[in-house]
Amino acid sequence: MIRFKSAGQCQRFISIHGPIANLFHLHHNRASTAEHRKLRNAAMNTWREITLSMAA
Repeated sequence: MIRFKSAGQCQRFISIHGPIANLFHLHHNRASTAEHRKLRNAAMNTWREITLSMAA
């Protein structure tokens, strides 16, 4: 928490970081390389949809 100006700022960051991190966190040892690429592409497509809808 050293880098945050306040506990509130830290909490705002953590509340946003969690769902985004869950979107991109994949278990590498449970998927083949092709499956991993497919999951990463799906995650990136979902992220693009989210960011484009927020920009509109």
